[in-house]
Amino acid sequence: QFVGRKRVSYVRLNGTVTSNITIPKGIYLSAGITVQEGKTLTVNPGVVILFSSGGLALSGTLDAYGTEEEKIIFTSEYDDIYWDVTGLKGTSYWNGISMQSTGEYNANYNVLRYAKNAVVIRNIANIYNSDFINSRDYAVYVDSVVVPVINYCMFNNNAIAVHNSWED
Repeated sequence: QFVGRKRVSYVRLNGTVTSNITIPKGIYLSAGITVQEGKTLTVNPGVVILFSSGGLALSGTLDAYGTEEEKIIFTSEYDDIYWDVTGLKGTSYWNGISMQSTGEYNANYNVLRYAKNAVVIRNIANIYNSDFINSRDYAVYVDSVVVPVINYCMFNNNAIAVHNSWED
């Protein structure tokens, strides 16, 4: 495994979060993560999660508070900025972060790259200082009467930056 043209190790991170857990700084490869209702997945600054498929399904809470110096990265395993094994660049999209009606996403300094839909919002979302890059369909898709907070975010090269389905 290579990141930034240097060999690195990673930890596999898959399955269902059935109790509150915290992910320490590091590089993770995931086929998909589900957070159960009433449970919290906390992601520490400096975490990079490379999705081979799937995404993050939230019935519970995702607290992902990065810093300006140590952002939290969610991307495809084929994103050659973080993964230089296959020689492919962003040709495989992961499913993104999908909230259910009980889900909650709290983010600061997150980077979401090469997702089909980076974030599908169906409940509470507080997103600050985050970057949405190269989303195939939507960077942010709002499917809720709950108004999300999206401040100081950057949208770059997404098919559609923000869509509110309640306006249709």
